[in-house]
Amino acid sequence: MNPGSVGRPVDHDPRASYAVLYTADFSVTLHRVEYDVEATVKALREKGLPEEVAADIREGRSTPKENNDKKKVSAGRVAAMEGLERAARKMNVDHQHAENVLRLAASLFRQLKPLHGLGGKDRLLLEAACLLHDAGITEGVKGHHRSSYRLIMEADLPLTAEDKKIVACVARYHRKRPPRDEDTEIASLGEKDRRRVEMMASILRIADGLDYQHAAVVKGVECEIADSEVIIRIASDEDWTPEAEAAMKKADLFERTFGRKVRLT
Repeated sequence: MNPGSVGRPVDHDPRASYAVLYTADFSVTLHRVEYDVEATVKALREKGLPEEVAADIREGRSTPKENNDKKKVSAGRVAAMEGLERAARKMNVDHQHAENVLRLAASLFRQLKPLHGLGGKDRLLLEAACLLHDAGITEGVKGHHRSSYRLIMEADLPLTAEDKKIVACVARYHRKRPPRDEDTEIASLGEKDRRRVEMMASILRIADGLDYQHAAVVKGVECEIADSEVIIRIASDEDWTPEAEAAMKKADLFERTFGRKVRLT
C-alpha cells in the first residue's frame, strides 16, 4: 500500500495523497487534498528545474524515463530474489523459517530507517542474508553461523563479489558474539562496509530471535524510536515468551551499534 505523497503522483491526479490504516481490521482509506499546484510549478521554474518536471507536477504524472527506470530496478530486484530463493532451496535451508525471519527483518528495516539510513540495495542484501543465514546447519548446528559464511562465499549467487561478501558477513553474525576487529571475515572490509554489516546483522539477530520456535508465533512488529531506547511492540495471538527471550539475548549488537536499549512489549 503506497498512496504517494505531495508533488509526484503517478495517476494523473495532481492533488496530494495520504492514507489512513486502521489497525483493528487492517483496512485502508485513501484521501486526496488540494494544494497550490501552480505556486509549486512557479517555484520549480524559478529554481531552474526542467520544464518537464513542472509538467509532471501539474498533470500528476511521472516522466516515462522515470517510470522505465523504476520498472528496471523492480525487475532486477525480483530476478535477484528469485535467484536467491533458488540458492536457498538448493542449500536445504528451513525455508519457512527463513521467510518468517525475512518478513520480520524487512519490517524492522523499514521502520528503523531513521536510525540506520540504509537504502534499497542494503535491504536486498539483508533479505538475502535472511534467506541464507542458516545454510550452515546442513553441516551441523554447532558453529553453523561460520559454516553459513563459507557456504555463501562458495555459492553461485546473483550478486557481485562485494555484495556477496556483505551478505556472508551479515549471516555470519546472526548468532553468538558480535563482530570483533580481529575477525578474519570482516578484516578486508572498509569502515563503511563494516558499519553496514553491523547494522544489518543487528536487525537480523532480533528478527531471528523473534522466530525462535520456527513457527511464526510473532505475526508483526511495530517500532517506536525514542531518545534512549527502541520499543518493539509485538503482534501475536500466542505465548511469545521464548521469542522475547531469544530476541533480547541477541539484541546486544543492536544496542551497541545504535546506542539505544531494546524493549519488547
